[in-house]
Order: sequence, then C-alpha cells, then structure tokens
Amino acid sequence: VASGQAALYLRLPSPKTPNYREKIWDHAAGTIIVEEAGGRVTDMYGQPLNFSLGAKLVDNQGVIVSNGAIHETVLAALRENS
Repeated sequence: VASGQAALYLRLPSPKTPNYREKIWDHAAGTIIVEEAGGRVTDMYGQPLNFSLGAKLVDNQGVIVSNGAIHETVLAALRENS
C-alpha cells in the first residue's frame, strides 16, 4: 500500500479465533511507513492502532490499511456487512 502497488490491505478477525489479537511488532513499522506515504491504518472500527498496551493490540480488532482515499468507503462497507 505504501508503495502504491495496492490500494487496500485487510486483516479481519476470523470466526475460528475471535479472541486473537495482532502483535504490535507485526504492524508498528508498517503503520508509520503507510501514514508517511499518505495512507491510513486503523482497526475495523476506524480506531487508530493502539501500540501502548503491551505486546498485543488488545484495544483493536482487525487491521485496515488503505491509500487513504478509500478508507471511509471500506469502513462503511465493513459496517454494512457486519
């Protein structure tokens, strides 16, 4: 997404593992890179990823990465289909 080769990356919770939480080291550096390139990174509810609560993203569900332009449309589609 940061390089412009993709407009969207979705990592949504699986019904098979509803309590799984992403680990911060999998997303912290990428979040900075995407945001500096003009993109957006949030959870599936539009909240910024909270890297301050330990090794896991316990305050967030899913990871949505976009070029920024389509982010609100993606979040609206997720709300509509939840």
